[in-house]
Amino acid sequence: MIKENKANHSTDQYDNKRLILRRGKEFKMKLKLDKEFDPEKHSIVFTFYTGDKPAISKGTLCTLHESQKLDNKDWGFVLEKHEGEEVTYTMMTSVAAPVGYYKVLIESICSVTDSPGSPNVTKITCPEEIFVLFNCWCPEDGVFLDDEAKREEYVLNDTGLIWVGTYRDFEPIPWNFGQYEVCVLECAVYLLSNANLAVGARSDPVKLTRALSALVNSNDEGGMLWGRWTETYPPTQLILRNG
Repeated sequence: MIKENKANHSTDQYDNKRLILRRGKEFKMKLKLDKEFDPEKHSIVFTFYTGDKPAISKGTLCTLHESQKLDNKDWGFVLEKHEGEEVTYTMMTSVAAPVGYYKVLIESICSVTDSPGSPNVTKITCPEEIFVLFNCWCPEDGVFLDDEAKREEYVLNDTGLIWVGTYRDFEPIPWNFGQYEVCVLECAVYLLSNANLAVGARSDPVKLTRALSALVNSNDEGGMLWGRWTETYPPTQLILRNG
């Protein structure tokens, strides 16, 4: 169901096999058990966690039991349908979830076993992590944009223009942002892992943006780019020079 979920979350352009979600929005998950699913006997528990030391108090660890209804203020899931060994759930990520990669642990608990005693519990960790992004389509998200044209321009667009030249003689040149390349999300997480920012704080778009901005600067933060400030520009010239 990865293809369907990515299309619903406007992440289908990413050249990445992993499931990429926008927080605060429903997605589907289908499980295939080793026996026929019976909602009276079986229960499923999902655990989503991110970072090296996940903790509930930091918002980096969430253990979920089946809910009655979904609310994007919190993680949750509800049973959608089941047939034989297959069961489909509608899942929800919190609109305040830290962005980044999440590992998923699934526990299947069967209350009826061949012998009396503890219930039969099967645990499995999904082989692929999922990636959670900010969600400018969600009114409850701090990055919400109430304008589809702006979402296309500032969030989904993969090409644009940059301005070069002097303040009297400047022109645009095409620029490929490359945000959908296969390595981009991995690179972003790698940079964040070197930032002075707790994993739980990645839920805040302002703090995360400041951290990434600092990481770009090699001079002070050991980042990617080395600034060359060998000339002095009046403020008006800087504005035009930077486009």
